[in-house]
Amino acid sequence: MDFSLSKEQENFEKEIEEFCRKECSDVDIAQLEETGTNPEDIERKLVEKGWYGLVFPVEYGGLGQRFFDLGLLLEGLFRGGYPYPGRFQITMLNAMNLFRNGSEEQKKEILPKVIQGELTMSISVTEPNAGSDIASMITKAIPKDGGFSINGQKVYSSGAAGENNIIVLGARTDPTKPRHKGLTIFLVPSRTKGIEFRRLESLGRRIGGLYEVFLEDVWVPKENILGALNNGWSVMTNGFNEERAIVSAGYLGFAERIFNDILQIIRTRSINNKMLGSYPSIVQKVAEFATEVQAAKLITYRSLVTVDEGKPAIEEVSQSKLYCSELVKRLGDFGMEVAGGSGYLMNSMVQWYFRESKIVTIGAGSSQIMRTIAGAALGLKSK
Repeated sequence: MDFSLSKEQENFEKEIEEFCRKECSDVDIAQLEETGTNPEDIERKLVEKGWYGLVFPVEYGGLGQRFFDLGLLLEGLFRGGYPYPGRFQITMLNAMNLFRNGSEEQKKEILPKVIQGELTMSISVTEPNAGSDIASMITKAIPKDGGFSINGQKVYSSGAAGENNIIVLGARTDPTKPRHKGLTIFLVPSRTKGIEFRRLESLGRRIGGLYEVFLEDVWVPKENILGALNNGWSVMTNGFNEERAIVSAGYLGFAERIFNDILQIIRTRSINNKMLGSYPSIVQKVAEFATEVQAAKLITYRSLVTVDEGKPAIEEVSQSKLYCSELVKRLGDFGMEVAGGSGYLMNSMVQWYFRESKIVTIGAGSSQIMRTIAGAALGLKSK
């Protein structure tokens, strides 16, 4: 079994590393968090590189590369300083959903604009009483004037209020059907009449803004249905393997970034005139984390390759999402420990790592759900 990257992939990694060195080295995280905006200069450069179109076919203006290549890109960007999770990852995950489930007309209309940076995409399915259990959503969409009128509320919607954003939004279209059968996904431009956004003051995910979304008589044409009417559950879930493999690659890159900065702190900080890196307990802990980062890389790469090959990947992606997210969370805690009081200050990157690491075991499938899925793949079912 060959664990090495191809020459083309190695060159791609070097290209990403150089991009981050030039474009991401002086990102003002505090400013982006305060304003709830994205680093527009970097986003424009990502578009210019063609990376928004990396995995989409040439016919839509893309580059036609594999999901593994997108995984390498996300890993490299987050390792190199691109703000996590970033508009790029959020838009890519939703654009991939559109590519899988959209009509040809939708794909021809939207994907080229995403690739050219003219449109972003976000998702709004979570509700105040329907978190991980999204089948319990109560937002309603009823037929009206050749389309649908949507009323309800969404919460924890990253980047939903973007000026040129399309929201992938879930609503209940048939309350008489079982809860998994009466859902529909709509493509809703964020500037549609009747939508109100309220920015949430959150611990993390402040870059790009985290929003509540209120919908009052929001009308969309039937052509904006993604997939088929009352088939929203399938639309949301049939790409989980691809999405979680890509998310794991992002977590891997974020874990590598945190680890590298922790290592720098340990190499340069002293206590009682003794370098922190000379304490056996610290050395052993760092060695453990270094081993875990390599393990995370292998399991994530395996997930990406399995998805690219079109093989069943439920076990691989649930394990990689679980492992990488839990690793990020523990690294966030460890960074705060080794940095001491300086890490507690708001001008420290360590406190940002700590805050951003808290949500990763919840988003894109909680650790508890991932454990249940991984167990079921082994023939075990919890009751």
